[in-house]
Amino acid sequence: MTEHVSRPRIGRRSKIDLVMSVPYKTSRLRLVALSLIALITTAAALTVHSIEATIYYNLNSIKLQTAAYIAVVAGARYLPDRPGSAIQVADTYVRVNGVMPSEIRSTRVSPDHLSLTIELRRKLPTYIALLAFRLPSKQIVAVACATKRDMRSSGELVDTVYLRSPSEN
Repeated sequence: MTEHVSRPRIGRRSKIDLVMSVPYKTSRLRLVALSLIALITTAAALTVHSIEATIYYNLNSIKLQTAAYIAVVAGARYLPDRPGSAIQVADTYVRVNGVMPSEIRSTRVSPDHLSLTIELRRKLPTYIALLAFRLPSKQIVAVACATKRDMRSSGELVDTVYLRSPSEN
């Protein structure tokens, strides 16, 4: 009987041969490398999402605040004579500037009919609110107040509107 002697294979090796011939430490090293790549990819994706959420928050905050300022300036022109018209004009201007009626928290005129204040609140979308860790809150709030003052200059009545933050009330 002749014994069969295996000869080294010449040419390409199959995938099974490659896996079976890999020592234990090398396959363990590959597993660690793949785990590290998965971890880095996940961290990068979360970082990108956090940046996206911050940009979304800041842009919407600016848009909401600008809409509030435009609305109170437009509405304050009707003060002190027509406070109902001032509120209606302010609400209309806010809606024209992309704010939904449900986002208008309040529009009010002061008791002396010289100031108009509007408060807007916009909720963040769920996909942004869930993964945004560094945002100040889960909703965007914009408040603007305009006060109308009559200034007499050279015998002529001049209407001026002052924008002020709500803390200056």
